[in-house]
Amino acid sequence: AVGAQKWDLVTVVPEQDLNFEEALEVYRLEDYQAAFERFDVLTTAENLHQRMTVSLLMAGKSLIKLERYADAILYFDRLVDLFPQSGYVDDALFGEATCNYYLDKHPRALQNLFLVVDLSSQESMIDKSSELANMIMRRQMSLDELRSLRKFAKGANSLALLALQLAERELTEGSTERAIRVLEE
Repeated sequence: AVGAQKWDLVTVVPEQDLNFEEALEVYRLEDYQAAFERFDVLTTAENLHQRMTVSLLMAGKSLIKLERYADAILYFDRLVDLFPQSGYVDDALFGEATCNYYLDKHPRALQNLFLVVDLSSQESMIDKSSELANMIMRRQMSLDELRSLRKFAKGANSLALLALQLAERELTEGSTERAIRVLEE
């Protein structure tokens, strides 16, 4: 995998640990602009270092706090694209989904959330992603939009989430037969 090859090039740079800890402390102090600037420096370092993936994640999270959602997506995408084997991919996909939700790009948000619920091994991340997916489907999506999401639901968990929402909506619309069909598929 491309991500695995990149990891072979990672160097351990002790000062990057210190720089990361300082950036994290600034984030904890809720100075998100300063935190973003510090994390961004870590993400643009010349050499890959041991804090690169988490710095990309935290730069994105800082931008979410600053309500710069489109900018945050760029950092999350970079993490996923450059380091697909990283343990932070689930968090990046969730972060991107959150941004897309705030940008009113609900199908894109759900596409990311479906990936998390189908592929994550972290129960808490699956629960959090399922909760946001259900909320978006319930509050933001028409019945036709829900039906169009079938192309994004690939795994058992996302298919189940979508089927329950579709069946519930069909019942609300008064079509018990369609609701039953959705659940039988």
